[in-house]
Amino acid sequence: MKFQKIIGSYGLITGASSYAIITGKTSKDNFKANIHAGVVGEGLILEATSLGLNTCWMGGFFDRKEVQSEVEIEEDEEILAITPLGNAKDSLTITERLAKLASGSRKRKSLSELCDEDFSDKTKRWMKRAVKLARLAPSAMNRQPWRFGTNGEELIFRSAIQKNKQSVSPYLDCGIALLHLLVGAGIEGVDVKIEYGVPPVIATFYS
Repeated sequence: MKFQKIIGSYGLITGASSYAIITGKTSKDNFKANIHAGVVGEGLILEATSLGLNTCWMGGFFDRKEVQSEVEIEEDEEILAITPLGNAKDSLTITERLAKLASGSRKRKSLSELCDEDFSDKTKRWMKRAVKLARLAPSAMNRQPWRFGTNGEELIFRSAIQKNKQSVSPYLDCGIALLHLLVGAGIEGVDVKIEYGVPPVIATFYS
């Protein structure tokens, strides 16, 4: 199925014959499942990118009914997002350029905005690297709804979610950032352990 068929009038991604769907549980209380969906979905996107494919997260502007007619999902699941898989053309139209600017895809909050005051020069190196990579993680409307703190030995990952402004699962973005945290720690050679919390605390990382 051609990609333009499922994105209605959005029209900025066309001609992609392959796409992947990211699903999660319909229960709003099952936040861990939707965090996991973000982790797995971002892992897929990063792997596809490493293979030379072009992808992007799409949480809106597509026809969910059209997608559901093509795939089978469980009764307690919903489609949280999709991602096209293909090769992007070299040049963008004026409409595409304006849409890219409007999405703010290149904007990122500063580390000082994302981190508590307890982050300092003495903070462990793996924590700093993890947070720097999480800062680059994509999120819906580029809101970056997460914050980071530390007690010296642990990295504390919290949500900063404005639920009334989220068009998709509010914890999908947190899952995306969580994977970036793990990758950052891994780059420093640290195999961190994770303890999931209760929102607003998403997870605590320790080595």
